[in-house]
Amino acid sequence: YKNTFEKELLIYNLYQNLGFKYQFYDLIKYNEINIPFEILPFIENYGFYLAGGAVIDLLGGSKPNDYDLFFVGNVNNFINILQNIRKIYKGRENRYVYTFYVENHKIQIIKRVYQHPKQIISSFDMDICRFIYMDGFAYSFKHSIKCFEEKIFFINSLHIQYLDISDNHI
Repeated sequence: YKNTFEKELLIYNLYQNLGFKYQFYDLIKYNEINIPFEILPFIENYGFYLAGGAVIDLLGGSKPNDYDLFFVGNVNNFINILQNIRKIYKGRENRYVYTFYVENHKIQIIKRVYQHPKQIISSFDMDICRFIYMDGFAYSFKHSIKCFEEKIFFINSLHIQYLDISDNHI
């Protein structure tokens, strides 16, 4: 192996292919980012976490297409918070996400409850997107930071089984 990063990725993918959970390193504080003030109340008042593509876009200095918010806590709290948000912000919903707009910002609440911020970004299919906003900073895992800096795209092999590669889709 050329370096520890390549070895770590090989072990990570091997564990996934064998169906075992890979023990990630602790989250690393990467860079300070500023998020729009319209998004802050959901993080500060409701306990949501901003993660994924929006964090990557903000790190790169561009405006995100949408803001995916994830909840850490218990199911009953999440249900109550989501009901309150539905009353205030009218939007669209399916079984996976509640989508609404605040000013000109598209916000998507992911309808799944997580136990820890690490669990949120561990569930992402692409290593490069495994970033989360906490306390003014973007955090991630060591290998995801490397992917982001070098623009390397690794897909989590656990998600491949759900991809439809039939000829019906272009």
